[in-house]
Amino acid sequence: MILLLSALDDLQTFLLTKPGKSTKPLHLPTKAPPCYDSQKQWNLYRAVAVYSAGNGFTYCSDCDAARRDAMIKQDRCRFPGTTFSRPNGVIIGRRKK
Repeated sequence: MILLLSALDDLQTFLLTKPGKSTKPLHLPTKAPPCYDSQKQWNLYRAVAVYSAGNGFTYCSDCDAARRDAMIKQDRCRFPGTTFSRPNGVIIGRRKK
């Protein structure tokens, strides 16, 4: 576990210092949503998401039904109506409007 956290810290450092890339996604809040286990976990996620986020992306895009259901049971899901599809084998969550 310590090795994994160290690797994640190294990845965050690399991503945050990569020239020419924005590290401040405009559409992701700074404060961790309740479905994340810690602010540190959220900060790491934001650092990576800025490189892969496309149009219509929200942090629910990277969730899945099992995680959503677990967060609903713990009253930690802000978007319980999120649905999931599997285009090309990749799970994508979409919030209901």
